Amino acid sequence: RVPPQAGLRPDAYWRSCSSYTCGLWTLFHMLAEARGSVPGTEGEELLTRIRGFVANFFGCDYCKNHFLEAYDSCQFDRCKLLADDREGAALWLWKMHNDVTVRVAAENA
Repeated sequence: RVPPQAGLRPDAYWRSCSSYTCGLWTLFHMLAEARGSVPGTEGEELLTRIRGFVANFFGCDYCKNHFLEAYDSCQFDRCKLLADDREGAALWLWKMHNDVTVRVAAENA
């Protein structure tokens, strides 16, 4: 657990990521775990917002296109999720993230 004083010196506590993409995935997973406690984080709405963020703000075109293709083609049964399926949205993100991890590892091998 992170103590309140972490807000004064966050560098000592925020060391889990060393790249922009890691930070994005962390943010996406954190939003998925919010599961409706934040407006706009219900299943389908959450994934739609994440898709919009990736489409408009992700700088790696290859990565962005891979994500959008997977999303738009309903990879990992995304289109079968119910609109309010919070757990399904969170699991879809994990499946997508795992797919990206395997793909990147193979490319870097």
